[in-house]
Amino acid sequence: MQRVLLALTLAAACGKPEPSVSPPTETGPQTGPENVVAQPGAFTARTVTIGAETFPYQVFVPKAYTTAQKWPVVVSIHGGNERGSDGLKQMTTGLAVVVKNEVNTFPAIAIFPQMPAGEHVGRDIPIAIATAALDWVLKAYSTDSKRVYLTGTSFGGGLIYEIALQNPVRFAAMAPISAIVCDFCVLAAPPDIAIGSSYPTIAKSLGSTPMWMFHGTDDRLVDIKYPRAADLAFKANGWNVLYTEFPGESHSGTWDKVYRMPAFYTWLWAQHR
Repeated sequence: MQRVLLALTLAAACGKPEPSVSPPTETGPQTGPENVVAQPGAFTARTVTIGAETFPYQVFVPKAYTTAQKWPVVVSIHGGNERGSDGLKQMTTGLAVVVKNEVNTFPAIAIFPQMPAGEHVGRDIPIAIATAALDWVLKAYSTDSKRVYLTGTSFGGGLIYEIALQNPVRFAAMAPISAIVCDFCVLAAPPDIAIGSSYPTIAKSLGSTPMWMFHGTDDRLVDIKYPRAADLAFKANGWNVLYTEFPGESHSGTWDKVYRMPAFYTWLWAQHR
C-alpha cells in the first residue's frame, strides 16, 4: 500500500516524461505595447508562448525600484493545487501571499509562473515557462545576475532542482519546501527507479549552490523520511546544504511558516554567486 501511495505522490509531483518542446517566447500583456513593465510596488501579468500555447506568470517590482541600482530576483514555483491557466491561483499561496502583504517593503523582483494542469504535461514545459520568464525579467529590469534565487513548495519544490540543473551556475541559492525530488525526471529513467537514485548527480551538479531545505514532521503528503535521506545523501556527496524540520508542522503549514520567517530572508539575500 505504501508503494502505491508513493507512486501516486510521485506521479502528481512529476508528471509524465515528454519530448523536447519548441523554444519558448515571452510575450507582453494582452493590452499595451510589448515593452510595458510592472510599475514599482505592483504586479504585472505576462505570458510565455511555447509552440501554439501560452502560459501565464506574474512579476512583482519593488516599490523602491530604480534603474540606478541592480536588484535581486527570486523565482517562486507553486504547488500542485495551483496548476492551471488563470494566472491567479499561484498568487494565493506561499511567497506570493507574503509579497502581497509587503508590497511597500519587499526588496526583490519576484516572478510567479503558473504551471499547466494535467498529468499529460511533463517537465520540459514547466521548466521552459520558468526559464523564459526569468530570462525576460533579467533583460527588462535592472537586475543583479549574481543574486538570482529559486524557491518552491511541494510540486514546485521538486521542480526547482530540475530548473537549477538546466543551468547549474545561474542561481545564487535555492530553497525547496515540503518537497521530494523526482528521480526519474532528473535521470530520464523509468518511473520505478529507487528513490534517491538522483541525489549523487544532483549534488555533483549543484554542490556549489547554497541550499536550505525545509520540511514538517507531520507532512502527510511527503513523508519526513525522504528529505532526511536527501539531506544525508547530499552531504555525503559533498553538498553542504542546510536542512530544517518543523516539529508537528503539516505540508502547507511548513511553507507558511518559512516564508514568514525573517531568518530565511536574511540568509537568502546574503547569498551571491
